[in-house]
Amino acid sequence: MSSLQEFSNWDKPQSDDATDRPRKKRRKYIAKACNECKRRKIKCNGLTPCQRCGRQDIECIYVENAQSEPPSEQE
Repeated sequence: MSSLQEFSNWDKPQSDDATDRPRKKRRKYIAKACNECKRRKIKCNGLTPCQRCGRQDIECIYVENAQSEPPSEQE
């Protein structure tokens, strides 16, 4: 096999095994996360208290996203 043929097939799947396997389901996104989960960039279950805060026995606070409000004009 020439080197040209080897490079022309590099992006083709070697077998059909990849198409036979079912895809993993993505986790459901939570519309909000508590401050502590946001700070640590971890998944929050959205409950009050959330699973992590309840387990760590820390205060679980949910703050509305300030970016969703239009900025107020100063006079």
